[in-house]
Amino acid sequence: MALKKLSQFIKFDWDAFIAGKDFVCVGTSELVDYNTKNHLGTKVEAVIIKDATHYETKNGEAVSNVYEKITFKVMKDIAVPHNARIVPVNVKAKAYGDNGFINKLSITCDDIQVVQLKGQVN
Repeated sequence: MALKKLSQFIKFDWDAFIAGKDFVCVGTSELVDYNTKNHLGTKVEAVIIKDATHYETKNGEAVSNVYEKITFKVMKDIAVPHNARIVPVNVKAKAYGDNGFINKLSITCDDIQVVQLKGQVN
């Protein structure tokens, strides 16, 4: 017998995933419902610019997500400057994939905090 809906019980550990990561905003766009086309908020597209996260590896392989794109879905209208270093607030993340690979991430959050613009010194 094949069990159904097991994916809803797999919890993605967002805090462990972002440990050692920094994100920079590379763009924003409108977030719309796929089916109804209703306006929902803002999609904030970012790039991982630092990845010091510890990954479990085999045979000494090197793993990094540096320069990978990531999208944060914010259920309200916000403005985020291009090249700003950002931190998502109150994240809910779900890992999923195709063909047996879990290699995609769906992320919603309450807001995006701008930490600094890239190149600025705090």
